[in-house]
Amino acid sequence: MGDVRRSIALLWSTVRRDNPRLATSAVALDLVVNIGGRPLAGLWLKLIVDGVSGGHPSTVTWACLALAGSLALQSALSVTVGRMFGDLHESSALALTGTLMRLTSTTPGIEHHERAEYADRIALIRSQGRLLTDFVATFGSGIALATRIVITVVLLASVHPAMVLLPLLAVPSVWAGARASKITEAAKAATAERVRRQDHLFKVATAPGPAKEARVFNLGGHLVDRHRRVWDDVTEEMASAQLRAGILRALGWAVFAAGYVGAIMLTISQASRGRATPGDVLLVIALASDVNAQVARAAALADKTAGTFQALGRLLWLMDYAAEANQPAEDPMPVPGELHDGICFEGVDFRIPRRGRGGPARREPAAPGGRRGRHRRRERRREDHAGEAPVPLLRALRRAHHGRRH
Repeated sequence: MGDVRRSIALLWSTVRRDNPRLATSAVALDLVVNIGGRPLAGLWLKLIVDGVSGGHPSTVTWACLALAGSLALQSALSVTVGRMFGDLHESSALALTGTLMRLTSTTPGIEHHERAEYADRIALIRSQGRLLTDFVATFGSGIALATRIVITVVLLASVHPAMVLLPLLAVPSVWAGARASKITEAAKAATAERVRRQDHLFKVATAPGPAKEARVFNLGGHLVDRHRRVWDDVTEEMASAQLRAGILRALGWAVFAAGYVGAIMLTISQASRGRATPGDVLLVIALASDVNAQVARAAALADKTAGTFQALGRLLWLMDYAAEANQPAEDPMPVPGELHDGICFEGVDFRIPRRGRGGPARREPAAPGGRRGRHRRRERRREDHAGEAPVPLLRALRRAHHGRRH
């Protein structure tokens, strides 16, 4: 719950810094566009049909004018709202890019660039950048959709009280959509490291510099085989997740489909007994199909909202990581004016993050004072540890100087 509050606070601060007036205007106009669409159009069509069948030409005339005005207003405002949301997307994208650049460039040291967890989160934030930059449009769509559902329920209830249950039958499909989104997002997170490895192998085989060395040492076939194995592994895992998500969505939609057919049959039965007008039948058909579209939008919106909060969680993790790394040392060691005895390491070992401790501690030879020593070290990286490397000696020196334990 704390992460949700932090995510909402981050979104709100972004809107306040960006352009709050433009965001408010875009959300308000989007609400007008949604109300003036199918709900009001269905009401005007009902009045037209009832006026024709009842012999009321005046009702038919003003209902036709209202229908034409609603459709014209909706078309005109739709273009304006799209441009406004486009402007907000561009400004949000610029702010997000600047935030990522600031967080990655101001974090002390360079070892975080070699952490697989850090690299995975950066890659996922980049791939989900559209979700973060379109959050105003997502919020506005949620308000407009909720208002549209309320109006639809009121109009359906005017035909028969049982019609109120039709939107409730859409709840399983919405839940299934959100659950399916979590399944696919979990699969993306699980394959993020392998996707980065796959991209790295592709660059090694195609970039001019590495490709020349691969050609000289006859490594082309080896690179292609490794790339194919990683590709097949990622594809298999993602296909399995998408299959489970698709089955879950289909089960949720089956419940609503049964309710949709039942609503139409109930209205026709009422009309045959004289308890409903021909306009009521047309209204239910129009609004029931609109409920179908509303459910689709609700499922897509739930999917997009879940993805947005997951991306925000990764961004908050990155901000916390940078804030923790930038904390000053409580009691830093003083810098010596001159080295007389050199530097000696006792009980120093190296480890890979999240892999446990490395080899046993050993005594390293001292570096004589007044001379420039070179410490050459060869690093061997296993394929399953792509993106991770032992912490170099100079970084350990820097941490020791600032009084930090490694």
